[in-house]
Amino acid sequence: MEKKKVISNSSVLINFSMINRVEVLKILFREIIIPEAVWNEIVIEGKDYPTAKIVKSSDWIKRAKIKNRALFQALSREIDDGEAETIVLALEKNADIVLLDEIEARDIAAYYGLNYIGTIGCLIEAKERKLITSKKPILDEMINISHYWIDETLYTKNP
Repeated sequence: MEKKKVISNSSVLINFSMINRVEVLKILFREIIIPEAVWNEIVIEGKDYPTAKIVKSSDWIKRAKIKNRALFQALSREIDDGEAETIVLALEKNADIVLLDEIEARDIAAYYGLNYIGTIGCLIEAKERKLITSKKPILDEMINISHYWIDETLYTKNP
């Protein structure tokens, strides 16, 4: 299987690491690139959470700086800095996949022609590849431990 270029915002990394399942992302993608704003959010601002240690010590999670500050400034008027840098970095690196959960960020990613999936998309892929046996127990863990919010309709569609 060819290696895909994957850029991630913080939410997917947080959701998987808070329940000690970050290895699922490593198996799915082999390498994930995060922008500086995501690194700062997870490792610096979130230093007291388990995700900080996991991201900091994972050699398969790489950091990169964005170049297009003008686009970042424009996007950051609509979405948070991590999401804005994630989209800018995905465009600059010609990413195959962008990991995003937030609807506003997904809308912007779609506008720029980026392919995205979120936490549930990663779970679906993991189940299809037989890395997990069921999505529901993992979703329940994410809801209870990392306070992942999911629409009830979407939750019931994902056993």
